[in-house]
Amino acid sequence: HLRYLESLSILELETLELRRLRFDLVQYYKIFNNLTSLCPADFFNVHQPTLSSRAPAPTLLKPLNTPNYVLGPIYFFYRSLDSWNSLPLHMKQCTSLNMFKSNIKSVDLNRFLKGDAFRMS
Repeated sequence: HLRYLESLSILELETLELRRLRFDLVQYYKIFNNLTSLCPADFFNVHQPTLSSRAPAPTLLKPLNTPNYVLGPIYFFYRSLDSWNSLPLHMKQCTSLNMFKSNIKSVDLNRFLKGDAFRMS
């Protein structure tokens, strides 16, 4: 009879939203490092900054003026782009999947979550 967040706290678990975000970021890492059969260029628009830019690394772009419901089955490829772009550069440049997974645990992903949309009572 406990509320969702109280139950998670007692069980020392993360919210489903946080676990999905972590999964998405790990999958993005795998895609960009050719650890899956998916080609990044088929799903992502990558902006390469010019050499004179202050941006240290490429960023992922969302399609313009496309509502989420139109994206349908490819929504996975866009729902966590802002979070990926906000990761520190050293995270995106990890040399192994295990290193990325280990380092992602040290990042406070709660700051990427949108408000209290998934807070249940």
